[in-house]
Amino acid sequence: MGGPVKILRRQSTQEEAFELMPFNTGQRSTTVVDCETGSAASVLIRPVEEKDMRALESIGNAYKPCGPGKNMSYVMVSQTPEGDVVEGALQVTPGIHLNAKSLSVDGIDAAPHNMRDADGRKLSHVGARLLEHAIRISQEKGLNGRLHMHPRDAAARMFYRNYTEDRTGLTKGKDGLFHLSAKAAPRLKQRIDDEIVWNNKW
Repeated sequence: MGGPVKILRRQSTQEEAFELMPFNTGQRSTTVVDCETGSAASVLIRPVEEKDMRALESIGNAYKPCGPGKNMSYVMVSQTPEGDVVEGALQVTPGIHLNAKSLSVDGIDAAPHNMRDADGRKLSHVGARLLEHAIRISQEKGLNGRLHMHPRDAAARMFYRNYTEDRTGLTKGKDGLFHLSAKAAPRLKQRIDDEIVWNNKW
C-alpha cells in the first residue's frame, strides 16, 4: 500500500501576490500642511504598530499590525516629546485589476482632528499624501504605480474624484472602481507634491 496522499491546493492569485511582493517595513519622512500657519508640517509614514491601536479606533477597525515583511496598514504620525500622534492611516493589498498586477487601496483616512470640517483642524492634505505613498509602494514593488480602489462611502468617492478632473491621475471605470495607470502614476504623484508645496506658500 502506498503512503498518505498529499493534497495540493492551488494558490489563489491574491496569495501568489503576497508571496511575490513582501511589504516594506521601513518608514518615510515627508510633509503635509499645517492649517494654522500654512507652512510645511513634518510627518512620518510607517507601518502600524500595537501602540497605534488605541488612536486608530477613532479612524476605523481595518487598520492592524501585520506580520514582518507583509505590513499592509500604515500610519502617518507627528512625532512629539510625548510620543507619536496618529494623523491618518492607509491600507493596501496586492491584487489584480484590468488583467494586471495592481495595488488595491482598501482605505485612506485622516484622523478626526484632520477632517475637512473639524473645528480647529490641525493638518491638511493628509489623504493626498497617503495616496502618494500608495503610489510609491506600488512603484517600489514593481507594479509601476498601478492602483485600484473601490470607494466605501460618499466622502471617499469625492476624495478620489478630486484626482480625476484634469486627467492627471485616476480614472473611474463603469464598475464604480477608480484606478491609476502606470502611465498616469508619475503625473499624479507630481501633482500631489506640487499641491502641497503650493499650499505651503500661502
